[in-house]
Amino acid sequence: MKFIPWLRRQAQKDTIFGHMLKIVFSIFSNPFTQAIISVTFTVSIGLLISLHVSQSESYILSIIITSVIYLLFQFLIILALSYNKLKLKDIKWYSTTISSHNVLNSNHAKFLSILSERMLKNQSLLGLDAIKDNVGYKDRAFNICSYIYDSIMSMRSCSVCNVTIFQQFQDANGYFIKKIAYRYPFEQIPANILEEYRLFEENENKYYHVKIFESGNNGIYILNGNDEITSNFYIDNSNIDRVNVMCQYIGIPIFDIEGRIILLLQIDVNEDGVFGCNKQEIAELINNIFLSYVHLLYSMYEQERILETMNNLLPDANIYGTIDIEGGGGDNDEKK
Repeated sequence: MKFIPWLRRQAQKDTIFGHMLKIVFSIFSNPFTQAIISVTFTVSIGLLISLHVSQSESYILSIIITSVIYLLFQFLIILALSYNKLKLKDIKWYSTTISSHNVLNSNHAKFLSILSERMLKNQSLLGLDAIKDNVGYKDRAFNICSYIYDSIMSMRSCSVCNVTIFQQFQDANGYFIKKIAYRYPFEQIPANILEEYRLFEENENKYYHVKIFESGNNGIYILNGNDEITSNFYIDNSNIDRVNVMCQYIGIPIFDIEGRIILLLQIDVNEDGVFGCNKQEIAELINNIFLSYVHLLYSMYEQERILETMNNLLPDANIYGTIDIEGGGGDNDEKK
């Protein structure tokens, strides 16, 4: 029902209409008000029926007017309750996001604490690869994908949702991107998990995530509706089934200090209105929920770069070892 989200958006505005909506919703969502309305109109209609002398036009008109007013009040009560239900759902989503950040940050802090302790003791450990396979930012990226996926499925009751993270790499042949983390329905493993997508090649048929990395535009990508998605996506046999049912898409690029896209968070669903009824509502959801995960992911990416630099500066005294942090998991198949 798109009318309720529209009313909520209007009520949030600092306008006369917005303030009036807040007052109306506040009054009619009050249980005492609801009880008064129910008792008053029940008694009124009962008296009109019991006291009538003849089926005069004025009597019938009184019954109709009273009934219409009662139905109007009931309609306002339904709107107020639906508005409050939507607000409570958003508050629950915010609370869930905060809880997931508490877990991620707690594990992150535990990792740094153990690493710091080992550095102070100057222990000879196993090297950087052990850390990357257990608690590197890629491992946290899988958790971030899972938290986003679970929150969407529980808060929006969406049937199918895909969350993926791509990262840019460089080798002797140039730049390429690869999927480093994901969360799909039923914990499916994507068929293209090992595929590398080369950047800046002379090829007109490019996937949408490749276009985003190549564009370097500092903005969030929102596609609302299957028509807009199919007109922007390159479709082949590998993605035709998914793209044909995709209804909303969000792409959030992450930049380094040099202005280069290094990571891309993608979220897509197969139902309309999951993220919002229009791009303005979708943008509000991104700012309120998803951007916090993006900032956390970027901080972990930069931390890994620092650890790699330290490891390279101290080749004879590796300070990294296998550190078991609760909550990790995922397929870490690529070394940076």
